[in-house]
Amino acid sequence: MSAVLTTSVSLHARRAVREADVARRVMHAAREAQVLPKGINGDLATVHAKRPFPYSLEEIDEFARDVRDPNFRIQVSHDGIHVYNRDGHLKAADPFALYPDLHLEADGGHAFYMGVQLARAEIA
Repeated sequence: MSAVLTTSVSLHARRAVREADVARRVMHAAREAQVLPKGINGDLATVHAKRPFPYSLEEIDEFARDVRDPNFRIQVSHDGIHVYNRDGHLKAADPFALYPDLHLEADGGHAFYMGVQLARAEIA
């Protein structure tokens, strides 16, 4: 493949083009050096960061108390996955334990989206 199409219009994808370029450069350097693409560049290492959980439980609790809208936020800390909005703050080690309390039965699209995001949180 010689081309990749990506966009960076929405806020959650604003670094997509830059990240794709970093990934391309890392893979090229790894191929040239005939090594695994490990340790070449840390710009993509979000899951393997030296401090993977930047916020403490107390900080996440404070963030949750300040939310005034119905949009869910998902954060991961040492004690598990946190999902919160104006209606509450849920915590669990297993994202599937959180899902029934989200009350998304009437919104299939949002339920699917939250399922994907909770799966990503589990990986993180």
